[in-house]
Amino acid sequence: LELERVNVLDCGKNTYKDKDKETRKAFHEYPKYLRKSTFCLIPEGDTASSRRLFDAMFAGCIPVFIGSEYERPFEDIIRYDLLSIKLDLLHWLRGGAQEEIDKLYDITSAEIGQYRQQIANYLRYIDWRHGDYVFEAIVHEMVEKYNLGEVKTAQRERQLLLRGG
Repeated sequence: LELERVNVLDCGKNTYKDKDKETRKAFHEYPKYLRKSTFCLIPEGDTASSRRLFDAMFAGCIPVFIGSEYERPFEDIIRYDLLSIKLDLLHWLRGGAQEEIDKLYDITSAEIGQYRQQIANYLRYIDWRHGDYVFEAIVHEMVEKYNLGEVKTAQRERQLLLRGG
């Protein structure tokens, strides 16, 4: 595997309203760039779910997280440690950005294949168009996050006590 350069694609904001031809072209070519990429940088956003993360996974692009430790969508189901790479934010910010990026050069073709296989194993949980796995993942996350299983058990126990059972 040879990583020769890093391309940055800026799709801009409100691209459909944007009259700039280059911006519109970049927006429409975005999926092609993802499919051709091995690694996709996933910076921390303002929410746990991120379209860029799901876009990268669907394209078979290995997510490279940079940012503080933040909650990722369906992290109780999806093993992000097996399908993504985490770069050290503090080292990055203290001038070590190139060293962090250079870590990607050490990843072998076989390892890239393993990352992509793991991505494929979890796609059903983020594919909103097909199947019920997304619903299952959402329910699972809600139960885990809000301890709904414990709440329902407590409610059942209360009902049994009120009934004298």
